[in-house]
Amino acid sequence: MKKSVLLYSIFIFSFSLYGQVSKTLVLPDYDYKQTVGTTTYYLSDKSRADIASPEKYHREISIQLWYPAIKDNKAKKAHYINQFKEYSTLVGTVYNDRFPRVDNQVSFDLKIKNKNHPYPVVFFSPGFGMSKSYYTSLYKFLVNQGYIVVSIDHTYLNKTVSKNGKAINPSNGYWDSFPATKSPKDPEKATEELLFAYNYFSQDLEFVFSQLKKINENDPKGIFNNSFDLNNIASLGHSGGAIATKGAMMKENNSFKAYVTYDVRLDREYLSATKWVEIPNKTKSPILMFNLEYVQQYKPFPNEQFIMNHKNDFVYAALKGMNHSSLSDLDYLKHLDKNDSVKLEKTKKDMLRIFQTTTIFLDSHLKK
Repeated sequence: MKKSVLLYSIFIFSFSLYGQVSKTLVLPDYDYKQTVGTTTYYLSDKSRADIASPEKYHREISIQLWYPAIKDNKAKKAHYINQFKEYSTLVGTVYNDRFPRVDNQVSFDLKIKNKNHPYPVVFFSPGFGMSKSYYTSLYKFLVNQGYIVVSIDHTYLNKTVSKNGKAINPSNGYWDSFPATKSPKDPEKATEELLFAYNYFSQDLEFVFSQLKKINENDPKGIFNNSFDLNNIASLGHSGGAIATKGAMMKENNSFKAYVTYDVRLDREYLSATKWVEIPNKTKSPILMFNLEYVQQYKPFPNEQFIMNHKNDFVYAALKGMNHSSLSDLDYLKHLDKNDSVKLEKTKKDMLRIFQTTTIFLDSHLKK
């Protein structure tokens, strides 16, 4: 009898574990009406070497586009993360269990809605060590507001998988002087390296823009045909990923009509608690600066000179009660997986506040 009870207990325990593993995690739905399609391009910039690559090959970048689409029940469903078998080596056990169970309710290579209608375009650069996939909820929201989103994995800045299946972790080589963790041994060298990194990753944005022009004229996949409004493009960047966005801001002439940053300073970068680099911001385009993580590095309002330079086109949004990952899907998926309904509801509302604030700003500058 005792043996039967023990076996029964083991069976129930195994079943509960299996039930947890098999639980589908659906991303938040804000009463969406628009079907979202997605497709991936692997780009190769043969004009420059990838300095972080051990082989010093030319720069390779993976981008994923998200767009208003025509529903097709026979279309292939998109995985939350492409090439997950290879990607799984870059993350821990929790994410290896969680990510395959995410249902993003998006399909691959759908026909675009209104094929000859040009949509305003949003570039997005993920935070350092993150993946472009972690912000899928943001992309879906923007698509439902009439945008095409170009999410970019900056190789050696983000976790990514190359076209040939190589899993690539971020390189710390760019971050020896960034952010402020200790006083740099050589402030001048640290400053030089920092500004070099700004320019290096902003070149990713320039290259992706050049490739979008080609796709717009002759898409090898046949999805897009003059579908991008290349006169109305914004660059968005989260945390360390905003280094590309900030690098673009350092140049007077670029392709971006507006900028949005999340949890980064725009006027200076700290090398230590008392030493910093003033960022030579030259853009004339409007800027929305979010403060989600209320800590010392992001809390200070930009200095007076920055405000004077952008007094007519700068918006500062400090949304308290959030954290550094509130923009991404990660908190939402964690609370959903753990059945924490209270935290889940708060996270869903927080995400909506960020998404709506972002969209209101973009609409005012890209849809005039």
